[in-house]
Amino acid sequence: MTRDSLPATNFSSPDASAGFSRRTFLWAGGVFLALRASKLRATACRSYLRSQDLHCVWQRRVLCTLRCLRGSSQSLIQSRTDFICEQYVESIQHVLGSWSASLCSSAHDTNAIRLHLSESLLGCSLSPSETVPLRATGPLRIERLIFRGQETSGREKFVTEWAEYLASFASIESFELQIYGIRVTGAAPLSVDTDIRFDLVGTAHDGAREQRVGAWHLAWVKEAGARDAGAQDEQQPWAVRKWTSDPEVRSRLTGPGFTEATRHCLASNTVGMAQLLPGIDH
Repeated sequence: MTRDSLPATNFSSPDASAGFSRRTFLWAGGVFLALRASKLRATACRSYLRSQDLHCVWQRRVLCTLRCLRGSSQSLIQSRTDFICEQYVESIQHVLGSWSASLCSSAHDTNAIRLHLSESLLGCSLSPSETVPLRATGPLRIERLIFRGQETSGREKFVTEWAEYLASFASIESFELQIYGIRVTGAAPLSVDTDIRFDLVGTAHDGAREQRVGAWHLAWVKEAGARDAGAQDEQQPWAVRKWTSDPEVRSRLTGPGFTEATRHCLASNTVGMAQLLPGIDH
């Protein structure tokens, strides 16, 4: 839907930023450059036409230029649209944030993710079909996991797979989910495909620290029955209807990964120790 004019914004108001979008900024910049370029051409034209004593011709050209600019600006205003995909990303990112907060609170809480899974979800198996060792010696072991198993059909089956996927964690310290790609695939009902990078860090039951990094491809659809746990009404009814996974890199560290040895190295250097003792914020 188009608008007849840009929303009036009072820049002295505390809420001025709410009515000033990036599209408004780009529109204003484009009009400014067009006016500036027109002024330069009109100035050059005026110097020439004065020498030719054709003031009437110059005035008609300036008026014509202004009419063209006014018509172009009106076209820009009428064709102004919001960044609708950015709005979808923002709402879906809010859902992903609720997943992260829930898992960081309890590594085995599946309620937050269950709320945004379609009953007819078609998901990849979260049990790796192939494991490729990348670092097999030392306290730090790294491997690449590939997921090509049989797809899981149904929300409850996928939730069971999700619980098994995180079963080795005693706690999760960080779970970052970032959308780096989105595509609108349908309008009725509204559906989008997203590319999501994830970075999960936690502590296993045996005390080892583990990190998992990879990408998921989630297809979302707006369903009337899906609700956000933090919303009073159906403000963000997004539900995942398809879940696929790229290969995942998993790093596992047993024992301490870093030992502070500065004091032992600089024990005989009193000047160096005097600089380090106050602390980093000194």
